[in-house]
Amino acid sequence: MGDQPARIGYLGGTFDPVHVGHLISARELADALRLDRVVWLPAKQPPHKAGRTVSALTDRVAMLELAIADEPDFAIDLRETRRDGPSYTFDTLSALRDERPDDERFFLIGADSLAQLHTWYRAAELPSLAQFATAVRPGTTIGDLAELGAIITDAQIRSIREHCVPTTPIGVSSTAIRRRVADGLSIRHRVPAAVEAHIRRRGLYTDATSARDCS
Repeated sequence: MGDQPARIGYLGGTFDPVHVGHLISARELADALRLDRVVWLPAKQPPHKAGRTVSALTDRVAMLELAIADEPDFAIDLRETRRDGPSYTFDTLSALRDERPDDERFFLIGADSLAQLHTWYRAAELPSLAQFATAVRPGTTIGDLAELGAIITDAQIRSIREHCVPTTPIGVSSTAIRRRVADGLSIRHRVPAAVEAHIRRRGLYTDATSARDCS
């Protein structure tokens, strides 16, 4: 990619652990939006999970590295892990705009996150920093977005609607994976084999209380 302008999708999250649903959604969004690269942004402490237990950052990053090792157009950006305090999307996108102003930036989210976007830090300014692209289940809609529409422009709402991408519904969640590990159940096919091996080797999610504490 070098210094040439590019179409880049940014995907934030706790990834505790990263699972096949994350990977399939990222690939389908990349294909639909014709992205040059998907950059994963693991959070140190997401604002909406303040006060809740998340796994050690080193483990979450290691699992993410293992999960995308065979994807040449997937990369990891650790800037949010180096930031003190909560990981605000506004701060991240502002820095990315300043660093690579000529890129076409997309922030990749799920429909459930889009429904809460109006509550995010400096939400009214976010659509000016990146185009928001939403993974939606085929045949579903993202609703009227009335609360978000009250703080951003009509043109920005149209852009959000134009960048809704039907993706394959995968009934897998990080919460369910942690619970299965705590209950001694298999997580095969729910996470890449290398991620499963890391979880087993490190003894992650074996405490039933901590496995249910974070979402």
